[in-house]
Amino acid sequence: MYCSDTNSKEEQLALGAIRSVYFMAQGFGLTKLVACIELWWEKTLDIHNTTIWMVA
Repeated sequence: MYCSDTNSKEEQLALGAIRSVYFMAQGFGLTKLVACIELWWEKTLDIHNTTIWMVA
């Protein structure tokens, strides 16, 4: 698995993009995708060293 340095600009942009997809999936009622992203986010929270969660 490849990843950028923790808290790098690239990592923050990527996490923001994932959050955007998450919120769009919620809006379109794509519950399986929402659940998948939530699970991924929960499992990788420590890796990304962030306290941001998937909340509006």
